[in-house]
Amino acid sequence: MRANPSWRVSPALVRFAAREGGADDDETLFVRNSGGGGRINFTVSLLTNSPWIVSSFPLQGVVGPNIPFPVKIRISPQAVKAGSYRAVLRFTSVTGSVDVPISLFLTAPGQVIVLNPRGFQFEMRQAAGTSFTKDVSIF
Repeated sequence: MRANPSWRVSPALVRFAAREGGADDDETLFVRNSGGGGRINFTVSLLTNSPWIVSSFPLQGVVGPNIPFPVKIRISPQAVKAGSYRAVLRFTSVTGSVDVPISLFLTAPGQVIVLNPRGFQFEMRQAAGTSFTKDVSIF
């Protein structure tokens, strides 16, 4: 008995940060058929009017079992003014649709504090002591 196709898109959300008037940036998402079965045809569409998203390529594809298919998104900080922007990229196939939120935080020109990395996660029990440390660089 063959498993039914089951697909997903990763990462499940995309965050961009840039300066107003800065260089274009891109991110690659991967469509996967993680359930087996046959190949899945899919399309990609932008659900919102977002002039800062200048392209997503390709707009359609076919994904086979356990073979990731790349989809590249390109943004342009030159298309909008400083602020916070959101969009949704929809991946659609006969098995359903997957929405991927995309955000852009655009700062005005000038000095800015950049925190690297973007975050940490610690897992421990309440009231349990630890000597774990993490370094944070501020530029």
